[in-house]
Amino acid sequence: MGFILNFCKLVGAQSEYLPNSIVAISKNVQCDWCQVCIFALCQFVLFLFNDFLTIFMKEQPSASEQTNAHNWRLLRSESGPHIKLFQVRYDWMLNPRNGAEERMVILEGRDSANVIAITPEEQVLFVRQYRFGIQADTLELPGGLMEAGEALQTAAARELVEETGYTGSDWQYLGKVPSNPVFMDSYIHHWVLRDARLTDATELDAGEAVELVFMSLPEVKKALLEGVFQHPHTVTALLRFFSADLVF
Repeated sequence: MGFILNFCKLVGAQSEYLPNSIVAISKNVQCDWCQVCIFALCQFVLFLFNDFLTIFMKEQPSASEQTNAHNWRLLRSESGPHIKLFQVRYDWMLNPRNGAEERMVILEGRDSANVIAITPEEQVLFVRQYRFGIQADTLELPGGLMEAGEALQTAAARELVEETGYTGSDWQYLGKVPSNPVFMDSYIHHWVLRDARLTDATELDAGEAVELVFMSLPEVKKALLEGVFQHPHTVTALLRFFSADLVF
């Protein structure tokens, strides 16, 4: 009994967490045991109430955040041709809206990484290169495909030095976004390097030809808002980088 009484006194003594009216009522009770029990009981009730509010007020995921909220059903899959960087996969899906069976084309591939490389002079490094899909040059952040089993930061550092010759040690991960969720299963991982310095020679692939372009941070932000950058992976990386002070 003594142990229980001491425990109740310990819990009930935290009277600052209780409404003043309850404290006043309990103090009017002459029995010490009853007073302590009132304190302890009220403390326990408030604890349960706060826990209930936490659960009840917790934000629920929106429909867009739920996985397969419309209940598309995979009927079967088969491999298609291998096309250099990607493996084609055919998925037969059942449309929950009308019951129709459709063959979807998926490009299986490795994840990729790109880097916002900032020099000690506060210059951001970009590469200008020809993109065969749109048959035009684009201004992009350096980056590329990861190797199988390669660590994220290792891949980002390798792609940066291969394309630009720049290296550094002050890395920050900005997260990932889907490469193209319409028909690809891979992700692009965004990184920031804050002490990029030219230390190595470039090692471009046979199909690459790039020009290095340097821009100040204010110039980068201005170009981003004006739609200068056409590659979506560059846009999403810069949006994450500037998200703390961008106002739309």
